[in-house]
Amino acid sequence: HTTTANMGCTLIVNSYSQLGLKAAAHLASTWPPSSPPLRVYLHDLSHEAAPYLSTVGKDGITIEVGPTPQGLLRADAVYTTQLAVEQILEYLELYYSGSPALPPSPPALPCYVDQGKVPWPAPEGSASSKLPGALIAPSLQDRDFEPLRKGEPMFVRPGGAVIPYDGSLGEVVYPIFVNEAAYYLAQSGRGVGLATLVEWPLE
Repeated sequence: HTTTANMGCTLIVNSYSQLGLKAAAHLASTWPPSSPPLRVYLHDLSHEAAPYLSTVGKDGITIEVGPTPQGLLRADAVYTTQLAVEQILEYLELYYSGSPALPPSPPALPCYVDQGKVPWPAPEGSASSKLPGALIAPSLQDRDFEPLRKGEPMFVRPGGAVIPYDGSLGEVVYPIFVNEAAYYLAQSGRGVGLATLVEWPLE
């Protein structure tokens, strides 16, 4: 999947999938430093509650690559996606064949754990508008996975008034899907995703 946000290569995994987490840990340890940054974004929820297509199977991973505009084919995004798919398949082949070459998993994996979204502010005087009433603050644009602290700028009104992050999802959070085009739409869940960074145990 592609994103308009500056996400690099993000593996989206669900907490119930130990195999998905172990595959993500393998990629994190073998990912070429010359490629876009690779990160793991974790949804901590049950299989029954997981709403995504990749959760139809027992273990699923979503590969999210960006930034790239919607509807555009970019060679770097295609290459990054291909590399992630190939490395996941190589790991799964080793795993299911019982190969002695299967690398051991680390005890824990750094993961950005989903905490929800901060919705776009409504336009002043027009709470029913379907359009955002503010822009992403310039200091936040393109800074996916970088820490955002309570009181730091998150949005800015067209007239210049700054709307800071209010700390509602934690004193320090990590924005994800910053200015994602799909999240302008109500059916996609408007807003900016926020996560916390944890060492997620793999056993």
